[in-house]
Amino acid sequence: MNIAELPLIHPDTSVTTVGALLTSNFTVIQLVRYFGCLPCKAYIAELADRHQDFSSRGVGVVIIGASADFQQQHLAKKGYPFPLMLDPEHGVRRLAGLSTLTIWQWLNPRGLWYYLKALLAGQPISKITRDTDKSPGVLIVDKTGDIVWSQEGHHFGDYPPISEVLTQLDRLRN
Repeated sequence: MNIAELPLIHPDTSVTTVGALLTSNFTVIQLVRYFGCLPCKAYIAELADRHQDFSSRGVGVVIIGASADFQQQHLAKKGYPFPLMLDPEHGVRRLAGLSTLTIWQWLNPRGLWYYLKALLAGQPISKITRDTDKSPGVLIVDKTGDIVWSQEGHHFGDYPPISEVLTQLDRLRN
């Protein structure tokens, strides 16, 4: 599963490839449902808060969503320490094998809890756009573009704890 050649769009609308962003031995990629998703934005904020834990390991972080370019551009203006990229063709998601949420996963009370938790943490409500049915996910990709670890969420906001991602990175680095 190599994703290096897949195109991505910067907030300024310039185009690059996933491979151009893989400047570290490993890169953590958060796949958001869409850039306005409350639990997705909460996880982006958590990654930003823990950015030193990644950079001290020599690990990059990239956020990829497939829709809501206006929300991507708005978030990028906040000055996150990592790129927020658009993948409108769902290429990364498709190669990673991520799916769509079923109706039962939509109705999972844990997903609703993650929405409430994000609201209580101060995440502003954003316009709901397309791709609301996409599952959340996190990938660890090596420098060549091979996916070496992944976790797909089973409801809204179902991202792995940052500590688990760091544990996987430490295992891969050794």
